[in-house]
Amino acid sequence: MNYIKMERYHSDHRRLCDEEGKIMASTRKSRFELELANWEGSKLEHQLELVQKQWEESGMEDLVREQVASRKSISVGISRSKMSI
Repeated sequence: MNYIKMERYHSDHRRLCDEEGKIMASTRKSRFELELANWEGSKLEHQLELVQKQWEESGMEDLVREQVASRKSISVGISRSKMSI
């Protein structure tokens, strides 16, 4: 009788150890994926900061505004010339 109990105990112990190993592997994988996603997010934030800094330092905002204003004035001039025809 004790022998059967010991066998059952060892069998349960092996099964639980296997289950624990699978859970730990799954936990490590999930943690890795979360850390990777966090790193990728931080990397994108850093790249955005660099682009914004370069945008500001190179005066791109003013250049874009000038381009938009000139295109608006050209399209207004074209519309007016079409109206006069």
